[in-house]
Amino acid sequence: MTDFSNLKVNLVLKKSPIDEYQKGIDFFFDELVKLNTNIFIIKKILEFPFDIFSSPGENIFFSTVVWNFYENSVLTITKLATDKKGDVYTLPRFKNWVLEQVKAKYALDFQNWLRKTRFNAKTERMLKLARNLRNDMIAHFNKHISLKMRKVNYINIKELEELKDNFNLVLDTISFDAGHEMLPLPYSENIIRPKGIDHRSDLEVILDSIAKNSVILNMPELQPEIWKYTKENYNEEGKKIINKYGSSPI
Repeated sequence: MTDFSNLKVNLVLKKSPIDEYQKGIDFFFDELVKLNTNIFIIKKILEFPFDIFSSPGENIFFSTVVWNFYENSVLTITKLATDKKGDVYTLPRFKNWVLEQVKAKYALDFQNWLRKTRFNAKTERMLKLARNLRNDMIAHFNKHISLKMRKVNYINIKELEELKDNFNLVLDTISFDAGHEMLPLPYSENIIRPKGIDHRSDLEVILDSIAKNSVILNMPELQPEIWKYTKENYNEEGKKIINKYGSSPI
């Protein structure tokens, strides 16, 4: 089978649709960068040990960010893959359109090449979950759910990430020899950064500052007597986290 990841688009597609193809790739790339960035930020915030460095009342901003980025991610996922009525522009429709533009000599091989992008039963289940959540709680308010007469079935972060990865694979597969970085460069792990320079992202700087300014990390210096007893309340995992951010190892 032909390895289309080594071929340029103008060798595979008919000449006339290439401009429309590139516009479509650019559009879905932009939307997927937003989705990847949303999920990246959600995960980073959820991974941060707020329980050690702040109280629940101090986390309103970050809780709101997580919820809004979560809702936006669900909306983006459903727009990208589940809408079907009318002249909607979805990733599956674009993929099928690309297949129709392939030169005859590549048609069968490219069809086989696209097999890896088919949504399996698990993916379809997650898409249905996202679509129902969008329809019942995000884009609209279902009365029975709003009045707690029916349970809300949420899609979890791991499932959002799996859907995002599936969409990334679709874009990558129909991009031929072109590659894409799906996160802003400061968030990407694929960038080689020079040594000796603080290359933390904006989010890392913000979260690090919460730890650095916390009561716990400043207690060894400002309240050493209290710290002698307080530090004994932390298990090994808690001590490891404090040591990671602090300058006074437990």
